[in-house]
Amino acid sequence: MKRSIATAWTAAALILALAAGLSAEEAAPGPGSVDAGSSAMPGYAVRAKADWKARVLRIDVELDLMAAGLRMPEARLEAQRMVEHDFPGLAKDAVFKLQLDSYRTVEDAVEDGSVEAEGFLDLASRARLEASSLSKDMKKYRASYSLGLEAASAPFLSGARPSAIRPPLAPRPSRVYSGVIVYAKGSLPVHGENVEGKAAPALFPRIYDEGMRLVLDRALVAPEVLAAAGPDGGVLGYASALGIEAGERVGGDPMRIMAKELFGDSRCDYVISREDAQRILSAPENRELLRQGKVVVVLDLPQAER
Repeated sequence: MKRSIATAWTAAALILALAAGLSAEEAAPGPGSVDAGSSAMPGYAVRAKADWKARVLRIDVELDLMAAGLRMPEARLEAQRMVEHDFPGLAKDAVFKLQLDSYRTVEDAVEDGSVEAEGFLDLASRARLEASSLSKDMKKYRASYSLGLEAASAPFLSGARPSAIRPPLAPRPSRVYSGVIVYAKGSLPVHGENVEGKAAPALFPRIYDEGMRLVLDRALVAPEVLAAAGPDGGVLGYASALGIEAGERVGGDPMRIMAKELFGDSRCDYVISREDAQRILSAPENRELLRQGKVVVVLDLPQAER
């Protein structure tokens, strides 16, 4: 049965954790994945993955009962209590490893002062226990949790007011669409670099035209859309294929365009043609699609995503 975790994440514990540094492995298995690695807490192993389609961070915790000094028959209940108590610390690596934008993780933004660490104090209380069990050999307790990515985005949205989306100086004839799909699968050139790369998701991606004029970022999206839970929230949505998967957010008659380039260290921003940008920005109804986040990027998401 799903239930909220009642454990509070105290400010002192979070600041100490940040001061000590994250124990996560540097390498991630694929675009958009979050590998929390092995926990520094004795007996624990933690794995996490961001499901960018559903906009959920999934965190799997495993506790070695013997290492924790737990014995049957009380071990399962005690292990559950122990994991819930320790969960804020166990989850910190996954939360702070999330890609914020094309240059920074959430941890980077905390360290550079872009957001206060205290803004993340209620993350653990917003996670949900999805499943728990003992391993077949009765030696390990396993629990799976989910945390909506809107919870990780929330500290960056305090007091945010959307900026105006302005029409281009030279408008281009354009009909009205139900949304925008940006196709960015496979390898694409990286703007300003003589290399190719693969697109990766982030909490706050951007879209530019070929002249690097901003078409979409979080400052242009309605606050209620940025803060919304589930696959319809955030700056834009992600999908791994065209069709129903992409169409749920953008409706039945979307504008379909190709990303020409990627941009940024983490390849989370997209460059589209000047003509396509003008088609979006010339009609007020299509500018409103940006305001409402009616945009989906189709890219190569990790196969292991569930």
